[in-house]
Amino acid sequence: MDPREQAFREFTRYFGKPMTPDDYEAAYVRVGSSMSRAGDIVQLPVRMMSDIASVFDNERNCLGMKFDSFCGLNSHMSINALVGLNRHIFCVAIYEGLLASIYEVSYWLLGDPGFMPDVGDVNLVRRSFADRLADQAKGVGHIWEQRVASGQETFSDDLFLIACPVRSEAAKQLVYEMVKFVVFHELAHIVLGHAVYLQRSHGLAHIAETDTGAQTALPESTVANRIFEYEADFNAFKKVLTVGIYASADLSREPFVARLRAVASFLVLGLFFKEWERSGSRVTLHPEPLKRMYALKRRLDRHPGLSDERSGGSSAALDDDLESISRSLNMPEFAQNWKIADKSWGREFEQEHQMAARYVREALPFGFVRAISVPVSAT
Repeated sequence: MDPREQAFREFTRYFGKPMTPDDYEAAYVRVGSSMSRAGDIVQLPVRMMSDIASVFDNERNCLGMKFDSFCGLNSHMSINALVGLNRHIFCVAIYEGLLASIYEVSYWLLGDPGFMPDVGDVNLVRRSFADRLADQAKGVGHIWEQRVASGQETFSDDLFLIACPVRSEAAKQLVYEMVKFVVFHELAHIVLGHAVYLQRSHGLAHIAETDTGAQTALPESTVANRIFEYEADFNAFKKVLTVGIYASADLSREPFVARLRAVASFLVLGLFFKEWERSGSRVTLHPEPLKRMYALKRRLDRHPGLSDERSGGSSAALDDDLESISRSLNMPEFAQNWKIADKSWGREFEQEHQMAARYVREALPFGFVRAISVPVSAT
């Protein structure tokens, strides 16, 4: 067995059942399975591992460690992802439940004529899903979970059937972009030194994306952990916007692809919010996902490195798209809570950056975590 795969299997076994791309295909590519109706999208884990991670092939983290990683799946059905270090291999595990939620949300949205109505021909789109949103206790992103619990196939027969070919391709593209954000986020924890820092300073063997455990660390280190999430989000967001992996040949010249890339990051954070909300936990190592959405939008609106996106109208388009997402998914959080956040959120965001940067510099020499070494006023 490849030593990287062996390290991944050992690491992931603590959290569920490890799945390599071959394992995943064996489980889902079956004749008559609802997943098979998605076509080549079931090959996504293979591409996710080889192509997305290859963007970092020549990278080293801030300690100069070689970027040697393995990216696979965890068969656990939570909406989560994690990264950790085992046998000197950085292991990234995307939870199966998160992948299922990404499929469901992407195809639901593009099957809704009210979402990005200028994309394709909405006159061809007539939502006929058997799974009506009004009938769902948990909402889009969790319908698959209720189906599995009741002995049905993961997805309804018509989820992947979008009559407009442009919108059908756009749905597939949105899946790609959401997975890109998740993988880039986990890889950012490696490149920016977060994974090694937490292991060496606090003995933490992994960073889970949806953290619902009770907080036991010191307040200063808690702040550092929170900032790690903000910085990993921002680094992933920038790469999703600029790294054009998986652009469909049919969509390569379509301007709305840039909008899908921006929306994808916020959709993933929205899924994490629903998982965080239903856990009932309010004391964690991670910032509340709504605050992560707020921080990401703040960066889009202010960061000098995203001036082209602002001048190109990405920020204004995102506001409109998040409004339509809010209506389609019946999730007011996309249009209300984080957007009209208490003014203290902005002040808290800056104060946490300053405290985290000071704490890390004092705890470890030579500016261990470069992600938070720049004053927040510059970002």
